[in-house]
Amino acid sequence: MAAPLVVWIDDGRGPRAWSEATARALRESGFVVESASGTSKSDRQALAELEALLATFAKDARIDSRRIGVIGVGRAGTLAFELACTSRRVKASVVIAAPLLYESLDAHRPIQPLELALNLDAPMLALFAAHDEHVPGAHVEFLRRIGDQAAKPIELVVYAQAASGFLDSSSPEVRAGDASDAAARAVAFFADALG
Repeated sequence: MAAPLVVWIDDGRGPRAWSEATARALRESGFVVESASGTSKSDRQALAELEALLATFAKDARIDSRRIGVIGVGRAGTLAFELACTSRRVKASVVIAAPLLYESLDAHRPIQPLELALNLDAPMLALFAAHDEHVPGAHVEFLRRIGDQAAKPIELVVYAQAASGFLDSSSPEVRAGDASDAAARAVAFFADALG
């Protein structure tokens, strides 16, 4: 029987040990987990590459093409957010510590990620650290407001004591409880959303 798929977007900078442990937990829960590169300089190029990869995965006999999710942390989380808002193939997403507004726009980043939120139709779990200098609390509140006002399927969790890098076990600021809670939430969310 075909299994649900979670595509782990990786920009090479995320919390490696946490990502590997969470991917292992997803596999143990019956998911196919595949990685995808999120290193393209341009958002538009990265999204096109990711969409093409989803189309390829959807043809894999092991995978139920109606049950595809994406996950990413940090910059890769921003790409997961944008892909969830633009791809009809994505049926669930987990975005973690994802910058939602860029300081400035340019040819590589021509649109603010938050502007895409109104296109979101599939469930999203968004996890943030309250003291993350890369994702100001006001940006998280913008996302909360958009979700509430537009009735978007966004479950938003903010770890009140956490700072940036809160999933990286090599960081002295990491609270083990937050990292394990984030992993458990991600696995449970995908199990519920993608069954």
